Amino acid sequence: MQQLDCRRYRISRRSDVQIAAISMQRTDYYPGLTALDRAALGTVIAELATNILKYGGEGAIAISRVSDGDQNGVLIEAQDQGPGIPDVERALQEHFTTGNSLGLGLPAVQRMSDELTINSAPETGTHVRALRWLRPDRSRNAAPIRQPATPVAQAPLLSHLEPEAPQPARPTPCRVQLETRLRPCYPEQVSGDQILTTQAGAIWLLGIVDGCGHGPQAHAAASAVVEAVLDQFQRFTAKHDSSHPTPAEHWLEALLHSAHERAKGTRGGAIGLALVDTGCWTLWFSGIGNTRILQFRPRGWSGVSRDGQIGQRFPTPLVQSFMLREGDTVVQCSDGLRESELRALRQSVDPGLSLPALADALLGHAQRSDDVSVLVMRCQP
Repeated sequence: MQQLDCRRYRISRRSDVQIAAISMQRTDYYPGLTALDRAALGTVIAELATNILKYGGEGAIAISRVSDGDQNGVLIEAQDQGPGIPDVERALQEHFTTGNSLGLGLPAVQRMSDELTINSAPETGTHVRALRWLRPDRSRNAAPIRQPATPVAQAPLLSHLEPEAPQPARPTPCRVQLETRLRPCYPEQVSGDQILTTQAGAIWLLGIVDGCGHGPQAHAAASAVVEAVLDQFQRFTAKHDSSHPTPAEHWLEALLHSAHERAKGTRGGAIGLALVDTGCWTLWFSGIGNTRILQFRPRGWSGVSRDGQIGQRFPTPLVQSFMLREGDTVVQCSDGLRESELRALRQSVDPGLSLPALADALLGHAQRSDDVSVLVMRCQP
């Protein structure tokens, strides 16, 4: 295995953890990483760096790009001179912790790594080596999407929850345009909100995850939830049977359960997930906690999230379906954008405003005292 370059980060204070974790968002440092890879690797760095502070006092994180034949990956190494881990096997058990860590622990590092080795002794401290091979780019979350996605005609993956009134024939699939905006709570450097957008044929999965609190802990928890949901979605789409479409409520319930399971042991959070079937111009939504979705243009329906908190209190999901029309604009956001502000903007914003300008306007009216995430979708024939 060949190491192409290496960047080292000294870890001696909380701000060092943030600097190291946020480096995974630098496309000039690590080009070609998908949103899934960046979220997973950022979580690994944040967890290992936090453990250095907590158990070793200080140490270092080294991040290297590696290559082995046709495989490319990222190697993360954490070193401290602390007392060591008394029982490595127990430390790798789910939800085991000896203090106020991120609540994800070494089991999360193990899940997000393809290879993990831990060498620990009282005399030498702890050396952790986590290697992750890069995944195929199946997600559209790597950068803001400004151009319409090319419609893909295929047999439906989803079926309606119940029989609906006949709809006008749709000669062409809906084309989805997306804009995303994400801003951390001042003065944090990383956001506890995360956005996910991914596509499988005619189906889009769109979501907002809001980790409780702010800063690296909320960021790591939300990133881990995003990875769990994306993994589950990819498993669904890989084994679908187009001759027997799956009810959309089953998809959303399973995706929310995967988010809840991954968030256990953390402070939890809120999540809102939408499935869009571009072939039948239908959107399904289910949310837990304080996230929002509404039809922005023309003014119309709003989705309802159930009271609860993933990782802590999981209610029975409420799945709602909405028909989409040509030119519809749909907004998903976290509670960093107050509902009163969102509805006031829906009344006053120019209907002809471009999607990027609308996303900027929504972000501009959000609170500086909270993380905020905004996802705007527009439907075109």
